[in-house]
Amino acid sequence: MDIKQLVSALLMAGLLSACGSGSSSGSGSDSPPVDKPVHPPPELSGDEPLPPANGDLLDIAIAPPAADVRVGFELAEAYQSQVTDLAVNGDGLWCHVQRLTGQDGPRLHTTRDWQPGWAQSLRCHVDAQEVFSYRPDPGAVIVDMAMQDSSRVLLLEAIPSDFTGGSPVDGNWFELRLTQLDGAGNALQRRWLEDVPAANELFYYSYEPNSDEPTRTVAEDLSHNGRPQLSVNQLARLQVHEGVPFLLAHTYGVKVYRFHDDLTVAWDRQVMPAYRWLWSGELTNTSRMAIRDDGAVAVAFELFDDDVAIYSAHFEQPLEDVNEGSDVGVAVIAGNGAPLGIFMAGLRGHSESLEGMFWRSGDLLLTGSTRYEKAGAAGGTTEWDSYLAWIDGDSGETTHSQLYHVHDEDMVRDAVLTDGGRLLLAGESGYRQADTHSQVSYGYGVIYEVTDTGEVLPLMKLDTPRNSTVNGIQVVGDTLYYRYDFDGFITHTCDQDQSLCWIKSGVSNMALDELGR
Repeated sequence: MDIKQLVSALLMAGLLSACGSGSSSGSGSDSPPVDKPVHPPPELSGDEPLPPANGDLLDIAIAPPAADVRVGFELAEAYQSQVTDLAVNGDGLWCHVQRLTGQDGPRLHTTRDWQPGWAQSLRCHVDAQEVFSYRPDPGAVIVDMAMQDSSRVLLLEAIPSDFTGGSPVDGNWFELRLTQLDGAGNALQRRWLEDVPAANELFYYSYEPNSDEPTRTVAEDLSHNGRPQLSVNQLARLQVHEGVPFLLAHTYGVKVYRFHDDLTVAWDRQVMPAYRWLWSGELTNTSRMAIRDDGAVAVAFELFDDDVAIYSAHFEQPLEDVNEGSDVGVAVIAGNGAPLGIFMAGLRGHSESLEGMFWRSGDLLLTGSTRYEKAGAAGGTTEWDSYLAWIDGDSGETTHSQLYHVHDEDMVRDAVLTDGGRLLLAGESGYRQADTHSQVSYGYGVIYEVTDTGEVLPLMKLDTPRNSTVNGIQVVGDTLYYRYDFDGFITHTCDQDQSLCWIKSGVSNMALDELGR
């Protein structure tokens, strides 16, 4: 991947509606319908697939505003208010994690998934009735949350470490702890993430100036007393499959963990060693995980061009790229933890920001956003649009791919594959920016569906004041739940008293069959 493109891509992908994406400028009108790549690939004809990893650009109609919305709540009273997680079970229990800060408090980053300093809490409801709440201990941070089953909620918390070695981001180390709560908020069990590293798991790779070969050192500060040490905002994501917890985390490089019922580690697997772009503050390569019905796990991780050589040096095997120019590594692991294969996947010649990955039978779906040059871009030469790639789960070949354009710049923030096989993408559309730090027009939250045949169905446009984005979605039965941010700082357009310049948030739901009507 081109280093300059990816630097901008990752900075953008981390920003919420408070900042935009790409490197363009202009006024807030729709892009002309003739917006196409300068040299587009041939159109899809019949059953003939598009050229691998190089899909055409598809213009999508703007969805109607959401109708008959049952608003869960909105957070608007604090200086900055944000819902960072949302989970729902089949019995109607829905939980969210929220964080608040006052104007007199420290300036905190809404672009970070987790950071100490916020007034943070977990709140769980049945319909509109709150049934319990949970606040982390002083200094601790709720990193992620998932429904384990109809009666248990699983929390992942970052707890300040007593380890003082090394140089963590923001000057503090954290350790991960799992907490299992029952339906009334009582703690059933707690367990630290214990992972005594193998000697080669502490290898750290970097490049010296003017060198084409990676340099290897031993990063002993990544572990202390058998527990991984994490910096602020280091990636850690929970996922539950048929009641079994999994964790994808940037601990000793990129690792995936499967847990027993007592929350001890059943097995773990390193798929990429530690290197610079996993620990660079806001600028990091991200990773995603998908679990198949038979328990096989796929882990996708973003890479720069030079990072492929790091993988090869560490594992002493090549990282095959059957698509010639892909920049997402994908490791497939059996349900017992044994490696099944690894390959490069994604879009050839694009700077992708990875957001979601799903198994569909034996194939993988990758989705996110990509910035690229296009005629009539929303303010310059480049623009962000969303993408979807169909990947052969055995070979890594991209069998089909598509770019999606709604209105000006478009970003995918979340995606879900429902139990019924419906693929929904959510995010933000319709904004322009002068650069990655200067959004100059409002955007709006969107949700749309991509069918098995590749047809795109616009489902919802979020009708809220000023700038908005849909950051998370989940489908349970025939109901779609979503969390969203609105307002937020928009360069050049803040009110002089700045009363509308700081991010607010909300949760809502609606019947899935009503979307798009």
